Parts: sequence; structure tokens; C-alpha cells
Amino acid sequence: MLDDDAGREESARLQGIIAVGRPLIHPLQHYGEAALIVVGRPLGAQAVIEDHDARVAAHNNGLRPASVHKLLHLWIVRGVITAAQAFQYCESIRLAGRGRDYTEEELTQGKLGRVGKP
Repeated sequence: MLDDDAGREESARLQGIIAVGRPLIHPLQHYGEAALIVVGRPLGAQAVIEDHDARVAAHNNGLRPASVHKLLHLWIVRGVITAAQAFQYCESIRLAGRGRDYTEEELTQGKLGRVGKP
């Protein structure tokens, strides 16, 4: 889908939407998320997308987005990992400067605020 003009144009359009009027730091900033939307949309896919504006664009363009934190919550609910394990992943994300501090209870209950929503 990205090998033709229409797919590249759609990706560029979505890249602009994700940027929300801000200038791009480099020409490919947000292009990966935009391309993921273009490729995943026809499949009815769900994708892990960390950028909030990219999750909004995905949601508004037919792709079901989830943040890493939402994925951790879903894994807890499904019994894939424990809340303590999810907390450790979350703490690693926080220490890398890519997320806020959540408690085990918040991760278990899905009380993630904006990060848990598109």
C-alpha cells in the first residue's frame, strides 16, 4: 500500500494530522505511525502506538490504537503478566522519560488517563 502514490499521499496526509500543525523535526517524523495506519486500517488491526496524537489519528482513521500502558493493563486483565511485572515495565518506561508513574492499582484497573485513550 505504500508502494503507490495514493498510499504515500495518504501517509503524508496522516503525518501532517499527527504533527497537529507543529513543524516536523525531520521529514520522517511521525511517518512510521502514519504508514502503520495506512497499512493496518484495511486489516481491521489493533496497533501499539505510543504518541497520543498518532493514537487519535489512528482512532479517527479506522485503526484501533493502544498505548504500551494500555497493553500492560490488558495483559494484567488477561493473566499474561502480574500487576507487579507490569509496574516494573512501566517503571522502565518512566525512567526512560517516556511515561508517567503509575501504581499497580492504576495499571490493574486501567485508570491511565489520557495515555489509555486514543
